Amino acid sequence: DIKLRLKSMMSLVEVQLDYGEDELEAAPEFPRRKLLECRRDLEELLATYRTGKIYQEGVKVALAGPTNAGKSSLFNLFLREDRSIVSGVHGTTRDYIESWITVSGIPVRLYDTAGLREAEHPVEAEGIKRSGQVIEGASLVLYLADGSAPLRREDLEVQREHGEDRRYIFVWNKLDLKKHPAPAGWYGVSAETGEGFEALEGEIGRRILGEQRVDAEVMIDSERQRRLIEGALSAVYGCLMALEEEQALDIVALDLKEALDALGEITGEVSSADILQQIFGDFCVGK
Repeated sequence: DIKLRLKSMMSLVEVQLDYGEDELEAAPEFPRRKLLECRRDLEELLATYRTGKIYQEGVKVALAGPTNAGKSSLFNLFLREDRSIVSGVHGTTRDYIESWITVSGIPVRLYDTAGLREAEHPVEAEGIKRSGQVIEGASLVLYLADGSAPLRREDLEVQREHGEDRRYIFVWNKLDLKKHPAPAGWYGVSAETGEGFEALEGEIGRRILGEQRVDAEVMIDSERQRRLIEGALSAVYGCLMALEEEQALDIVALDLKEALDALGEITGEVSSADILQQIFGDFCVGK
């Protein structure tokens, strides 16, 4: 749609360059308002890139926390199946487990990591090391605490260190036991009953998308599309500046052609024949 509007403007400029005033009924006025609308639409389309890329590639979300905090139970709740082994024995999960899920329509690669503690076995130590690497590379970290007991010193230290980090969501698990209320800044959930789970999923979606648009009819999701739309937008800015400075129509035509070429690489090439056809369709001139 943007390309078609720019093509119409291009034909208006070309007809004035190719035909004298005596061959035209009247010199048409350039539709600057429509060009401003094209600039707005290109800017809005460019703003969808981050969201489009998220929906295309997905994000990594890691469940982290001490042993026996209920990470594997929450992992299974996200999957709606018993994938991780759940046990009261500390150190049951010795390596990370991963699976694809969707949260608020967003593809998520979810990781159940080994419990963070001083390892008593070399295998568990290696699993904790690998889990640390997963947590470091995750887009979002759900840090779980065992809600059946007061916050541990280690939990408080993690909250102090990452309390302002938007990557971290603090989860107070085992809410069904009702022994201790969720502390300030923690999301109370029960991996056993699902209590508080919907609110947690909603927060995950908000953290991933941030202020990005999710209601756009069209989204771009590739670096190539982003680069080409940036090029088209830059050319439109140049065209608006040329009009503002009342530069020659040749300059305006060059900027319009640059914008059309960029968009043409996405949707299909705009050829000289297309412009000519547009001219003969819009204006009463001899062929």
